[in-house]
Amino acid sequence: MSMPSQRPGLATATSALLCAMVLSACGGGRDSGTAAAPVGSAPAPAPAPSITTALGKPGRLLVGLGAASTFADMKAQQIAPDIIDTYLVAVTGFNAGGGNAWPQWQYNYPDGGVITVFSNDVAAMGAVPMFTLFQMPS
Repeated sequence: MSMPSQRPGLATATSALLCAMVLSACGGGRDSGTAAAPVGSAPAPAPAPSITTALGKPGRLLVGLGAASTFADMKAQQIAPDIIDTYLVAVTGFNAGGGNAWPQWQYNYPDGGVITVFSNDVAAMGAVPMFTLFQMPS
């Protein structure tokens, strides 16, 4: 089977035509000094605020710390995390141990008051409270 031979002049002419079309599409490299206004375009919508902005924090990666350390220890070591996390164990009525679910961690607070107290303590440190709920099947 023989392949048809290409004419070298045709390839050169095609390349020259392609270059001319690209240059004319680009304006030939000339700068008219004014930019053409887009036709029928609407203004871009304002970007949605980031989650860090919504939390009142700077627009960067937030660094957190578990609340295994006491607030006094954090202050003594001059640790200023963006987020302080604590864990909650079980949900009332779903734990097999009875009475060990986080809403009963009252410490003389009303039912579930540990959330409010922890959140206030974290806010006093200038951080955002975070809660992790551990729920094991019984």
